[in-house]
Amino acid sequence: MPKTRVHVGRMSLVLLVTLIMPLIIGGLVDVLTETFPWVTIGFAVVSLPVAAFFVVRQGLAEMNQVIDTHAPAAPADPLPGASLPTQSRQG
Repeated sequence: MPKTRVHVGRMSLVLLVTLIMPLIIGGLVDVLTETFPWVTIGFAVVSLPVAAFFVVRQGLAEMNQVIDTHAPAAPADPLPGASLPTQSRQG
């Protein structure tokens, strides 16, 4: 059976880009403009749902890859050339 692994690095990269970096940038802008904590709160309000969406999307893509490898879709015709039994009506 082929081995398929969930790539945690991809999900970590998505989390880094969509959540951690915006919060760091928001904190730096707050410190430089002396508006702490308002810009950081704004960045958090925007970046939390965005990060959740993209991380979940990446996680589902990884799960689909594992499912496709370990549980491939069933063929449309399980027995080529075989026909389904027919019911005859008597009566």
